Amino acid sequence: MVGFTLGDLRRLHDEGQLSDEEYEKARTQMIAATQRAAARAAEAAKLAVKERGMAAGTTDVDAIRLRAKQFRDQARATQPPPPDASPPLDAGPPPSQS
Repeated sequence: MVGFTLGDLRRLHDEGQLSDEEYEKARTQMIAATQRAAARAAEAAKLAVKERGMAAGTTDVDAIRLRAKQFRDQARATQPPPPDASPPLDAGPPPSQS
């Protein structure tokens, strides 16, 4: 579907191809259609957020950070503990440094 922009309507009106009444009617209809489209897009965005299980107001960046944190936490939980830095109890005194 190819339509007119507000600029197109303004140009047609300025060139005398649209009367004042036609221009105002077309302008009002175009603005109302744009507002309806914006409301539908906002509703679709809310639904998408809800389907992803994210809280209202949560951005994709927040979701990525949360997934990264969950991945790090999972990796830490599955890694073996780091070797103990202290020497074993039966190792005796540390070597002298001369």
